[in-house]
Amino acid sequence: MADITQTIQSAHTQTLALINLIEQRPSIDQQAQGMLSQLNLLLQNLSDLGNDKSRIAAASALQSTMTPLFITPLEYLISMNLNMSKLGPLNRSKTVPDNQALKENALAKGLVANLRDILSSLGGNPFVPNPTPPGPIAI
Repeated sequence: MADITQTIQSAHTQTLALINLIEQRPSIDQQAQGMLSQLNLLLQNLSDLGNDKSRIAAASALQSTMTPLFITPLEYLISMNLNMSKLGPLNRSKTVPDNQALKENALAKGLVANLRDILSSLGGNPFVPNPTPPGPIAI
């Protein structure tokens, strides 16, 4: 359990850092507001998971909600930041400077990896990446 405790503490630290980084954006759009809300909920769940009195209930709740509530939105944040960067300086919907988006993505990727480790330790299926890249199917 010592290894997973360290992973939980690392995820907690990464979540705090990502919240602080998102709050530094020049403007907070609806997506960022939603992500901040999810990250604050994640902080609470990680705290509950680290607390001896609430560990079992938190583990049970996280086992079923980790992917849809936390991992999927973080992956969406990563993809949106990448899309904004790829569209370049003429992107009118750009709300995050490229250097900030890169920092957010680095933190989010590490956090997703830690959350997957935590989920695996809670009895969830271990994450196996899909070797097939997304894209059109050749016929």
